[in-house]
Amino acid sequence: MAAAHGSLHVITSKHEWDAKVFEATTNGKIEVSAEWDVRAMPTFIFIKDGKQIDKLVGLNQPELEKKVLNCVAMTQSA
Repeated sequence: MAAAHGSLHVITSKHEWDAKVFEATTNGKIEVSAEWDVRAMPTFIFIKDGKQIDKLVGLNQPELEKKVLNCVAMTQSA
């Protein structure tokens, strides 16, 4: 189940991911992947205040966990 923590959305299933992408696409909130320089899947882009603060290309679970925890810490300290 997707859970929202401030502006951080935790998505735990492909169905939730597809629903979020559909929602963003139909609401005009998502631009072409070129805008964010997405060249491979998966690409994780960490955004704060509309600006990219970090990025991870590929699935490297330890690195992804580190980046997510860092973003959560940044959000809590702000």
